[in-house]
Amino acid sequence: MRFSIEQIWLHWLEMPLVHFFETSFGRTTHRRIILVEVASGGVSGWGEVTCGEHPHYNEEWTEGAWLILRDYLVPEALGRTLGSAAEASRFGSSLRGHRMARGGLEAACWDLDARLLGQPLWKVIGGGARREIPCGVSIGIQDTVEKLIEKIRTELSAGYRRIKIKIKPGWDVNVVEAVRREFPSILLMADANSAYTLADAGRLQALDLSPSQSGVLWAIRLIILGVAVAAVWQAVLAPWARQHPVYRWSGWYLVLLAALCAALGIARHGIVAPPPGLALLLLAAGVFLAVELLSMRVKNTSSTPPDERSTFGA
Repeated sequence: MRFSIEQIWLHWLEMPLVHFFETSFGRTTHRRIILVEVASGGVSGWGEVTCGEHPHYNEEWTEGAWLILRDYLVPEALGRTLGSAAEASRFGSSLRGHRMARGGLEAACWDLDARLLGQPLWKVIGGGARREIPCGVSIGIQDTVEKLIEKIRTELSAGYRRIKIKIKPGWDVNVVEAVRREFPSILLMADANSAYTLADAGRLQALDLSPSQSGVLWAIRLIILGVAVAAVWQAVLAPWARQHPVYRWSGWYLVLLAALCAALGIARHGIVAPPPGLALLLLAAGVFLAVELLSMRVKNTSSTPPDERSTFGA
């Protein structure tokens, strides 16, 4: 909807947390937050600038974002007429970085656009394919492993599907192992916020034991998918493909390459889910092998021995 940005207010909030949030950067007990209010025709839209209090996560922090908004973004946006909120992404395009400050202003414009249209924001941006969206939660470093496990149990009970825990040197391998023992089947991530270097790789290799179960499940799913695709291929494409000799020798080279890459990966990282490129290579090789085995089985079961053939005529 077409609207003009008539007024902009910046709101500074200081909010104590119910529970501290700790990462490898340190412990946060209070939040300093900037809310952007954009008004047009007596209607206001709101957006939040999501940067932290210090420039550890990226180059932005609350005081810096306030200056970027006050001195650059607000003067550029004030008085502008937009055909829709989608045009607000252009504000600050000449700046280097500062995407969170720009995002707070753009979010306020989207909220304003939705309110002027009298529609929920999710509908304006094209959502609604699903009424519920599975989501996860990030859990900071706790005082003890027992408190972490209790926190995870609370969040799982609340319906969160994926758990991400913060780790740092001294709070990593043993913690992840304890969580995995307590919750062997949950979707689990560990986030260090760049607290490690390559020198820590040897110690962190112990974490490779944690996703081994997911690696086995991945392999099973890959085999099932490969057999399903092979069955379709055998029924539809194989008769055509076998007329071309390049099909067979290239397929066996593919199998050899996939086996070599998989062996090298297992030797270095253990049984874990491979990267997308290797996964696609393994799937293609599995499909080829499945097609070959199915075709051999069909050929063996359909052939008739010469001495059992019926003879007609005098």
